[in-house]
Amino acid sequence: MPAITIRESIPEDVAILAGSLREEDNKEASAQWGSALFAIQKSYDVSKDRFTMDLRGKPIAMFGLVENDKDTANIWLLGTPDLAKIKKSFIILSVEIIKEFLAEYPTLWAQVDRRYQKTFRWLKWLGAIEQPTYKLNGVDFNNFVFRRA
Repeated sequence: MPAITIRESIPEDVAILAGSLREEDNKEASAQWGSALFAIQKSYDVSKDRFTMDLRGKPIAMFGLVENDKDTANIWLLGTPDLAKIKKSFIILSVEIIKEFLAEYPTLWAQVDRRYQKTFRWLKWLGAIEQPTYKLNGVDFNNFVFRRA
């Protein structure tokens, strides 16, 4: 397994990630928030829990949990092209992280840009249920929901 670590995010991670996001994540962040930097900063600021995934000491993704109420939270993840270097490890870690988040909140929501079909497949594989399409700033989005078994 590659040298992957997950740690609590620090403010410096925001600018590092914003400048090196995957093209799809950059488009999604821009559609939702106007810019990748603002999207990551806002996500960092409002998250109850926020984490950075490092590959050999280099930040390659940030993700977090935004509490809505005691039973529901929104989850988010923005990553760099380096995530492609750890596909298998990323899948394994994703399963573990979703389980941990569902242990805390019975319902998790994720908002995804419809143009990003790779994320759709990943979320469905993880067990998320796709919700109806809606427009946000002229772009089609879908929510995905995870429910505790």
